[in-house]
Amino acid sequence: MQNWRRKVLFQRILSRLPFGEEMNSVLQVVKRSPLFPGQGFEAETSDRLAAIGRIIKQLSAVMPLKDAKVVEVGTGWAPIPTFLLYLAGVGSIHTYDIARRARWGGMKDIVRALRGQVEACAQAIGQPLRVVDQRLARIEVASDMKQLLDLANITYIAPGNVLETGFPDGSIDLFFAYTVFEHIPLELLHAFCREANRLLRPGTGRLCVQFDCGDNFAGSDPSLHSLDYLKYSDEQWDRLVNDHNHHHFNRLREQEFLEILKAHGATVESVHSDSKPGHTEYVKTLPLAERFSRFTPEQNAVLATEVIASFARHRAKATVGWDPSRGERRAAVRVR
Repeated sequence: MQNWRRKVLFQRILSRLPFGEEMNSVLQVVKRSPLFPGQGFEAETSDRLAAIGRIIKQLSAVMPLKDAKVVEVGTGWAPIPTFLLYLAGVGSIHTYDIARRARWGGMKDIVRALRGQVEACAQAIGQPLRVVDQRLARIEVASDMKQLLDLANITYIAPGNVLETGFPDGSIDLFFAYTVFEHIPLELLHAFCREANRLLRPGTGRLCVQFDCGDNFAGSDPSLHSLDYLKYSDEQWDRLVNDHNHHHFNRLREQEFLEILKAHGATVESVHSDSKPGHTEYVKTLPLAERFSRFTPEQNAVLATEVIASFARHRAKATVGWDPSRGERRAAVRVR
């Protein structure tokens, strides 16, 4: 059995066990422990610093981050973006996740890693070293997770639903998601965009999303190309990988997301696309599923994208259904 199929099978078994989420948490901690050199929180922080810093700098160019009120979708195992937003000067962060994945040990290791790379951190997020040093020193004294979160003015809601924040209309400055939207069923993305439209302050609020457009299984299976999964229809992919208990990848293409945003009245202000040499030519050799055949090889070859958008606050109502003649999910958008 191929490595990626074994991984899918293992994750499906975990998702069905009574304590599967807890077991997965233990495995994530072990994976980032000294037993696996180069995969710990320190290495992960170092790897992500430049990419997340670039996003924060882009945000700083279009909106004031100082004292901003942030809603984050998907805290994750390693909330490095959350802490970098804090160090960039935001006022408060409400971060939501479907399960309580972040742990005190991991958060403490991230803070320690940021201290060890404080100059690189300040440069990455475009903040004075003195300011970053002060904000880091403020949270380093924490002796437990609650104190750390309180000192950073971070509210961690897990399990939680970002569609049920209870915040009033136009009360949020930044709606932020980092490597999350690729794991969300496509129909839910419409709901997230509607909620971002409702929450963000008119004129100054921004939606900022980074997501992967490549097959994450390729990282653990040399037999896979990052774009091989474009061969499968949605039905085939659901049978192979996704299920109701553990949704893996919606295979969202950058162009699809831009279309969803525009359907909800968003103005896309910046797009940063990442691809690799030779990937466009490789896509041309694939027997693409019909869902992806409408995109150019260049569009399908994008491996990761960062998007910043604002909303004009006009309302859009979107529904997602099935087009029986095509056998694919289609988004039908009605604007009112």
